Amino acid sequence: MFLKKMNIILLAFSFSACSSGYHGAIKKCCKEQTIADTVVTFYALGDWGTADSNQHIVAQLLRQEISGLDSNELNRVVPPFVLGLGDNIYPNGLPKNPWGDEMVEKILKRTFGDVYDSIEYKNEKVMFHIVAGNHDHAEKFRLDPDWGDVIHQETTAESLFTNYKYYPMKTGRVKDTNDFSEFEGLKLENLNLITQPEKIAIKGDTNLISIFALDTQILLKLYNFNYDSTLKKHWDQLEDLLRTDNSTWKIVIGHHPIKTYGWHGGKSGLMQWLWAGPRNNLPWWLRFIPIFPIIASTIDKFHKGVQDTDNKFNMKFQNDLLRILKKHKVIIYLSGHDHNQQFINLNLQNANVSQLFQVVSGSSAKSEPVSKNKKDLIFADKSLGFTRFDLTKDEIWIEFFGLNLENGSLKSLKKFKITKNDFFEIETK
Repeated sequence: MFLKKMNIILLAFSFSACSSGYHGAIKKCCKEQTIADTVVTFYALGDWGTADSNQHIVAQLLRQEISGLDSNELNRVVPPFVLGLGDNIYPNGLPKNPWGDEMVEKILKRTFGDVYDSIEYKNEKVMFHIVAGNHDHAEKFRLDPDWGDVIHQETTAESLFTNYKYYPMKTGRVKDTNDFSEFEGLKLENLNLITQPEKIAIKGDTNLISIFALDTQILLKLYNFNYDSTLKKHWDQLEDLLRTDNSTWKIVIGHHPIKTYGWHGGKSGLMQWLWAGPRNNLPWWLRFIPIFPIIASTIDKFHKGVQDTDNKFNMKFQNDLLRILKKHKVIIYLSGHDHNQQFINLNLQNANVSQLFQVVSGSSAKSEPVSKNKKDLIFADKSLGFTRFDLTKDEIWIEFFGLNLENGSLKSLKKFKITKNDFFEIETK
């Protein structure tokens, strides 16, 4: 009992639920969102695939939030939609079983159909645009060869659910029919090549926003094995998409962040030192006997996984992606991976470069701490929840939502407004 209490005390001491050490000035702004001629609304949910009560609770809160849009006076030119940021199916994605496999369909219904398929806006199902995470590829500490079938997410999931769309997976030789023919055709393709960046197809005619999807687990694998020629094809494809796009706002999404202050990159605080990496396999009571974390921490240094931002291959991924985003004036890179919500200024050190922000939204089923007192961390919170975006021709409004543990309701954690040249924290009433 004593050690359990110490666990809670150390957790509270080492991490803040909603804090930042942002070194730049955050300007305060208007309390209410102005009505614009055109607005696009979408939500970001990452790391949802647990099929447990947490996933269902957050999904219900999302359902309630979207239903409230009907009474909103904003002029929505497209129906609101959701971006799924990977780790859709824990712990190992889908089994590599044949088309029509009962287990595959059961897992998909448990992690998506029973949770999100009934979410509607004005009597129409809300569309989910979904990318893969490392768990969808069965990549934790090492690959499981019998699991991690993302082709089933592209075909079987899309055949089961009309509001499920998987990215990126595209080839001119295989038609997108969501049936046995497509499944077998994609199985013959090189997965490293057919997962090149892809533009998300948003229902409705708008030039306000373009969103581009990456399979970051594939990219990290290519870096890890030095597949330079294939990597070049991925990055050339992304640059081509961005170069030829004339939307007002450009957003890129993937599972792995460029920067994070959660357990995959924060490296700060006693609790992270005790819990990160292979130390996660230690029984909780052994973590407070110093010799065991020290041994495990030493192992970590020599076997640092590609899933963490201080891994050398991960850093190459970050640098190359960041260069492309800045070059083509992308405004937001949106990811999951860490199970919390973060808002990071990626251009704090260079005011002459166009605005670029990292949003982490990975707490739609799991909640883990975030480090504090980081100079470019504008906002962070470990609550279960999701992020909402409203875009007009002049502004992007970002609102972070979390679960209110006192009464089980949805609460607004913080709201920001981004313009082409500045950003503001929205004043609370």
